[in-house]
Amino acid sequence: MKLRPPPEPAHVVWKPLPKQLLALQCPVDDLLFGGSVGGGKTDFLLGAWVQHAALYGEHAMGLIVRRTLPELRDIAKRAARLFPKLGAVFIKSERQWTFPNGAVLLLSYLESDEDATRYQGQEFTFIGVDEAGAFKSPAPIDYLRSRLRSAQPGVRKRLILTANPGGRGHKWLLERYVKGRTPYVPFEATDDESGEGLDFQRVYIPSRLTDNPFLMSDPDYVKRIRGSGPSWLVRALLMGDWNIAIAGKLFVRSWWRYFKPIPPDTERPADYAAKHLGVYHIVQSWDFAARAKETNDRSVCTTWGCTPRGWLLLDCWAGRLLFPDLKRQAVALADKWNCYLHKA
Repeated sequence: MKLRPPPEPAHVVWKPLPKQLLALQCPVDDLLFGGSVGGGKTDFLLGAWVQHAALYGEHAMGLIVRRTLPELRDIAKRAARLFPKLGAVFIKSERQWTFPNGAVLLLSYLESDEDATRYQGQEFTFIGVDEAGAFKSPAPIDYLRSRLRSAQPGVRKRLILTANPGGRGHKWLLERYVKGRTPYVPFEATDDESGEGLDFQRVYIPSRLTDNPFLMSDPDYVKRIRGSGPSWLVRALLMGDWNIAIAGKLFVRSWWRYFKPIPPDTERPADYAAKHLGVYHIVQSWDFAARAKETNDRSVCTTWGCTPRGWLLLDCWAGRLLFPDLKRQAVALADKWNCYLHKA
């Protein structure tokens, strides 16, 4: 006699897909989940929190972050559809969900390294980072990891990242979780610089668009991805290919040439560049930062000379300055290279 599976209860709020279920059952506490778009990353992260909250009740303190506040709204909207069905109550001013068993989840953002320090002294048992590839450095995430602790014995402490290849944080995610690793197989975590063991394990669980039957049933969705950009981007989005930064050849070696640098003691480098390098026009490009601490990004100015043979990088300045000093530096560099907009 063939047995039929029991019917699902009518109050099922969310049912995990096979890869999501595998990740929910994973015993490793430092986990990267994802790969291609449409693999169910955000739903998995919310489901993992609900699982954690159900297990540890009032001892479960969770934090889910994205890089910016506008990006946070996406996951907040999805949580607002699921959590009230579980009896959770949302406090908008605190961006906090409180569940009937006492578990608490905060939704926040980490737009800078300093945002992570807001949680100094706090304790979390669950930290989720949605779209970790948006972080060009793991520093704020690593700081949050230091907040994983609990005075209650037996409470699991988890750090879960979700990501697609191709983002700002592609390199560090590739090196830390993917390169040289076998998917689904736990491995010893090591320090990024020294290579020394860190006495805990990590694991990478890939999730593909093909794992999501709901999106795969929409042929137009796949067509839109295929038309979203160059082939390396399509491989990243559609196939979860973490090797795209190498295979994609974003910077082709043949594009670059070397030239003799301008002597550092040259009083009028713009005139030297015009006479000896054929530069007939000079432009400067700035990438400004707003803070001067060592943990913040630097402001950068690159000076370029246009020649009949192409563009030459003449100078590159980088530093951490507050606005008044940064303004003076910008004026000084423009004066040094005679880089002004002249009216006809």
